[in-house]
Formats: sequence, C-alpha cells, structure tokens
Amino acid sequence: MRNVAVLSGMVRDKVRDEVVAPHPRAETVHVYDLPVICGIVRTRPPAFDRTSENNRSSVVVRVRAFSCNYRDRALVFAASASPRENSFYVIGSDFVGEVIERGADVPNLEIGDRVIGNNAYVGNTFEDVRVPQGILSNHASAEFQVVPAERLLKIPPAMPDPVAASFSINAQTAYSMIRKLGVSSGDNVLVMAARSNTSLFVINALRSRMVNTYAVTSSVGYEDQLRALGVKEVFHIDRKRRSSLLGYAPVAETVRAIRGFSYVIDPFYDINLPSAVTVIAAGGKYISCGLLNQYAHPSAEPDETTAPALQDALSFSISNNLQILFNCLGTARDLRQAIEDYSTGKFDVIVDSVHSGDQVGRFVSRSFDAPDRFGKVVFQYS
Repeated sequence: MRNVAVLSGMVRDKVRDEVVAPHPRAETVHVYDLPVICGIVRTRPPAFDRTSENNRSSVVVRVRAFSCNYRDRALVFAASASPRENSFYVIGSDFVGEVIERGADVPNLEIGDRVIGNNAYVGNTFEDVRVPQGILSNHASAEFQVVPAERLLKIPPAMPDPVAASFSINAQTAYSMIRKLGVSSGDNVLVMAARSNTSLFVINALRSRMVNTYAVTSSVGYEDQLRALGVKEVFHIDRKRRSSLLGYAPVAETVRAIRGFSYVIDPFYDINLPSAVTVIAAGGKYISCGLLNQYAHPSAEPDETTAPALQDALSFSISNNLQILFNCLGTARDLRQAIEDYSTGKFDVIVDSVHSGDQVGRFVSRSFDAPDRFGKVVFQYS
C-alpha cells in the first residue's frame, strides 16, 4: 500500500522491515528553510480478520485522498530531524476513504460507503471513555487502515473527495466554537487570522447565521476573497502592529460604531488574545482553539507570543465581564451538522489545490510553506 511520508534520510533499498518497495523518487523541498525529504513509501497492507475480537467492530478503509493541518507541521519537523537513518514518518490527519471490508458486528456501514474521520473529543481528564477520543490518525495518508466503525461518519455522494479529505478536523472545530459561543442573528463577530484554514471554515460556517462577520488578517491581497465569503469588513494588520487592534484606526472606528464585537474567534491565542479582548463588548466572549508556536523551529523564528501582556488581558476581561473560552475539536453532533449544512448548501469548503501521482513534494511545500495558499491542500490517490 502507498503512504506519503517524510524521511529522515534518502530512501535506499529498504526502509524498516515492513517495507515492500520504497518509492524511488524521494525529493527534497524546503519548509521554512528546513529541508524536508518526502515521497511515497510502499508497505504491506494491514491484515484483517472480520471475526476476530479486535476487528468485529472495525472496518478496513481504502484512503482516496487526504490533507494535513497546521498541527502536522510540528510532526513533519520532528520526523525530518530524526537521527534514525532511513526512517520514515507517514503524514496526514484528515482523509476520505471507501469501506472495503467490515467486521462481523458492524451494523451502520456498508462496503463501498465513503467515510471521513470523526474526531469527537470532550476531554480525557475525568472521562471514562469506551472508544478513544480526538484525532483519529496522525498517519491519514496510509492507503489502507483498520478503523473502529464508531469513529467514522458516512458522507453524501454530492461531496467530492477533495472537499471530504479537507473536512473533519476544521469543520468539527469551527462548528464546536460557534456552538459554544451561542452565536445568533445580528451578532457582530470578529474572526482573527482570517486566512488560516480554521478561520476560513469558521467564516464559511457563519454565512448562514445572519451575523455581521469581520475579519483580521496579516496577509495582503485577500480582501476580495474574504468579502466574497460574506465578510463585512476586512482589517489588514501588519504583524508588527498586531499587539494593538485599537491602535489601528479602521478597527477602532468600527468598534466605536458597533459598541464592541459580541464575539471574537481566534485560532492563535498566544499572539492575539491580549489585543483581541480589548475590542469585545462588555459581557462578550472570546474563544480560541490553539496557538501559533506549536513547534520548536530549527531556524529560530521570532517569538511572537504575548505572555507578558496576558495578565493585563485577564484583568481587562474581569473588569468587563468577558468570558474567555477554549476549544479542542468538537462532538460527533458538530461534525454531523457540518455535513448536513454542506449537503443543503449552507456551508462550503475552500480547496486551494489538489495533487496526485509523483507530486508529493509540491503537496508538502504547498501545505506548509506557500505564502499565497488560500484553503486546504489535498493529495489524491489515483
């Protein structure tokens, strides 16, 4: 079976014992100046006995297409830096696949069904869970996978593979955050880091909710695309001035006119929270699902965190009765709602590009280091 992988060294005749035939066309691309060797590695498909205790509630999925998320970049860097000669790391965290075998006790999926991962997560600390929660796989490009049927959702025929391969994690996260905020018609919502995939999913999910959506981005030249998605006003903030939203005249003018934003949705609390809370109306809510600096980069990128300002931000939030919320993924219900909204035309997914065949290097580079990327980058198996 095929796997899109990051290699710690050039693939030679054999990579680990399980490899059948490594792809001979490994190539090197650069991600933030770090050389990343990548290619397709072939391994033996997993064995599957539908009547065994381990497999009775599982299915075999043949992956048709997959994509990566921001979180995958840290895994790519770690794999590239591995000191193990000729080792490889199979990448990917979202996929669409076809059920090709099913266990004896699987009632809800049929052979031929197209499915995506259900990354339902409520938290592990005090939960007694029967099925593992969270990200279904860090190796979504593995062409054949044995997956518990409960951790998959069937998708409608009208959803094409590139959209389905981009869907699960971002849709589940976006719908969970909007649900937690309680967004309703007429609310003023500010979306930070608007060009990030999470924020693009949020913006698309807000379109049918009759709210006033505003967006902040440090990327130049995307105003028209964001307005076409229903954004009422786009604020372009220079990275160096991001620490003070109210110091940017157009933002301050809008904040005064609407008497503050009802909600702020932000994928990167470590760079945005202190500034974002200052533009929220009294009693409003801020929610974040992650941070920018998730990895240690070998080239020592500038530290953009705002830890020294967090105390002031929390003090401001207390005095203005703000609610600061955090979110990790979402529920199965969130994902089902996103699928239903897609089916009825209320929600869409932006796909930047689709790659296949020997375009692994282009896929990896476009996924993690393309300044003009707008939407999800997908790799599709032929």
